[in-house]
Amino acid sequence: MPPAPGTPWRLAVRSAGGVTVARLVGVRIELHEDDALALRERLLGLAAGVGAGALLLDLGDVRYLTSTAVEAFLAVHCRLHAQAGRFAVCNPRPAVADILDTLRLGSVLAVHPGPADEFPAG
Repeated sequence: MPPAPGTPWRLAVRSAGGVTVARLVGVRIELHEDDALALRERLLGLAAGVGAGALLLDLGDVRYLTSTAVEAFLAVHCRLHAQAGRFAVCNPRPAVADILDTLRLGSVLAVHPGPADEFPAG
């Protein structure tokens, strides 16, 4: 997907076998409020097409995120859960992983330390 106007990132999306991987692509991405809201809308759009499949978000290029981004992740998780689908975030950098750990996001949805390609199936 091309970048939303004014965003320093784009969303690279690929699907295979009931799994959709969305990767934030950019240099030193920081998901502040406006970016997080734009990401939320894009992920909810993808979730509508995923149905009962899985949506994995690769955060490898993300250097920082706010609570608004975490709220976006939770909204996507809830939408997919209601559709019998799954949502997971993958590949967070150490600073982002620390934020996710502090907020205990892993107690609500899957947080995988490696790339989306290494996410366990099933």
